[in-house]
Amino acid sequence: MNRSYRIGYNFERRVRKFLQSQYPQGIIIRQGKSSFPDLWLLLPNGNHAYECKVNKYLNREEKEKAKYIKDRGFPFTVVYREGHKMRFLDI
Repeated sequence: MNRSYRIGYNFERRVRKFLQSQYPQGIIIRQGKSSFPDLWLLLPNGNHAYECKVNKYLNREEKEKAKYIKDRGFPFTVVYREGHKMRFLDI
């Protein structure tokens, strides 16, 4: 596993643990390697998509996919790293 992938993977694990602590009644599904979005939070009142980014930025293709997901009625959030903190940006 190369260094940049490992950094992203570890951040994604931190986000998953955080979501599990905030939504104990929810089910979190991790997408396979390089899938979009990274995580789905399944709740009784609806699902939510999360994309974990170390650098905060979505490329053009990712923005189009995020818009597609949001247009289907699913809330979409980019979770990015700022130092050692997690920041949440709803799109």
